[in-house]
Amino acid sequence: MLLVCDLYGQGSWFLSAVFGVLLAESVYLLPLVLWQLPLPAPLFRHKAVLWCAACSVLLVALLAVSCVQTGGDWFWNPALPLALYGLALPWSWVLLLRYPPCSLWYRGALSCAAGALWLFCLPWTLQRLTASPDFSWDQAHPFGLRPDFAQWADPAVRAENVMALICLWLLLLAGALALTGWRRRAR
Repeated sequence: MLLVCDLYGQGSWFLSAVFGVLLAESVYLLPLVLWQLPLPAPLFRHKAVLWCAACSVLLVALLAVSCVQTGGDWFWNPALPLALYGLALPWSWVLLLRYPPCSLWYRGALSCAAGALWLFCLPWTLQRLTASPDFSWDQAHPFGLRPDFAQWADPAVRAENVMALICLWLLLLAGALALTGWRRRAR
């Protein structure tokens, strides 16, 4: 159907649409497929990593195909660095929830703390990855979040306030999970 629409509309978006659909389907359907596959013993216990790797490869392929089809030069900078930073969050969750040799409570605490750290660094990282060559670094965003809970009218300040609240919530959740793990271990 996508090919017919592309040919009928005389477009050039078919490959981008195919990779986009493959990525979306792999996010939702690949875990079900991996659950049913009789994988060899070395891979059987690493299905989450296989799923995350397949989704990551499809995302990078989608960006590359889209860049080629649009004739742009934005793949290496800023698309790929932004995608890799964005993928750092799900990869950290998959790895921290699966592999540390501790209880699930501590793994959950580690993943919440990793999410808070990722979000804390987000504005600073995004600005540095997307800055144009003529950007004035005197106006650069300082490292970390700078919330101002007294001001909610400005969209940029509101975004930082919300991110700071989410970071605080993730850190509180990490502390609660770690405390629960410690109390369960003490019993």
